[in-house]
Amino acid sequence: MSSNVTRKIPKIVHMTSKGRCFTKAFADNIKQWTLPGYSFVLHDDEAVEKLFHNYEWTEFPLLRHVLTCLTSGAMKADLWRYLALWKWGGVYTDMDNAPGREWFKEGTFINDTMDAMFEIERGGYPSQYFYAISPHHPASYFMLSAAIQRIIFNDKPMNSQGITPILTGPGGLKHAIVRSFGGSGYPMPGTYIGRSNRSMAILGSRRDARQSRYVGRCIIRNAAKGDEAAMNMTHYLDKSSRTSIPRHTCRLKIMKDKQH
Repeated sequence: MSSNVTRKIPKIVHMTSKGRCFTKAFADNIKQWTLPGYSFVLHDDEAVEKLFHNYEWTEFPLLRHVLTCLTSGAMKADLWRYLALWKWGGVYTDMDNAPGREWFKEGTFINDTMDAMFEIERGGYPSQYFYAISPHHPASYFMLSAAIQRIIFNDKPMNSQGITPILTGPGGLKHAIVRSFGGSGYPMPGTYIGRSNRSMAILGSRRDARQSRYVGRCIIRNAAKGDEAAMNMTHYLDKSSRTSIPRHTCRLKIMKDKQH
């Protein structure tokens, strides 16, 4: 690689957690993300709230309104990851993932010219649990904007089981990527050119995802039952993690707030 090439995706690994106290299984796994040449940043609940509230976010005028509509920590974490990587760029990974085998070869699969990178996950979606992207990338803008719109115009009870992936999770992310790079259905592997000549690489296959080529998914959650509870964390499918908000409340509240 020529020395005059400026790297687009910063070498920063971002991860979020409720707090900073971990069981040994999670602590050992998180240490794997202190990769050579990369900075590692753990964002706890306090840091997440500061990101939402300490900046104006004129690009996302309804962001703070929808925060009051969220019924689970997973929804907030989804919005946070889109916002954090819009601002700073870098690599996002869930805390129960582990680096895949490609990380340990000479160099990495995330090269200097890449503008954004997702892997094909097991369900065929672009990965939301792990991706890399440059700051102020159109995909980040559309991912967050689409999640905000889906929350506002959702007609199902906000605490319904499985609503999180549809509104703010993989379903919303796939929709946003199709909006920003064209096409329909499930994006296939390749490099795509979208708005403002910004690019996005989609790597791998469902088989690669199953074989942990780029990232090992849910390594700790599957191996250490009860660790999340010990860290005062709950999975989004756990009913105890969801608060009850009546149907349409979010939309009506935002309309009322904007009238004042």
